[in-house]
Amino acid sequence: MAASLAKIAYGAKLEVETAPGSAVFTEILEIKSVNKPDASIDDVEVTHMSSPGLAKEYLPGMTDFGDISFDINWVPGGGTDQFIEAWRASGLVRATRLTYPGNVKDTFPAYVKGYSAGASSPGDALTGQLTLKVAGLPVRS
Repeated sequence: MAASLAKIAYGAKLEVETAPGSAVFTEILEIKSVNKPDASIDDVEVTHMSSPGLAKEYLPGMTDFGDISFDINWVPGGGTDQFIEAWRASGLVRATRLTYPGNVKDTFPAYVKGYSAGASSPGDALTGQLTLKVAGLPVRS
């Protein structure tokens, strides 16, 4: 039996360009988990009056790379909180880089689709969720 090549997620990090086109990145701190997006391909109907057997016909269309969400430890008023709030308010698309253990990187344009504090109770850490819209083609390096 071959040994597993799996890795633990420890060390993964999220970085966002501080200003569009600057090539200067800031790390989003206190990431607890990452929920990778599901890419989906549009169905483009091309049915016509002579489609064989009265069957609808389709072609694959454009790819939507979806949303990516992160559970975080939320620090109200902290540097990461302020950065995310300013990014959300700006509505800007920024280069975003997700680095996995082994230094594999996914870089993609994104904007803040959602940012919220989670439910917290006495004795528990304050948590939140950041949801980004992948706004273009991801590149793996």
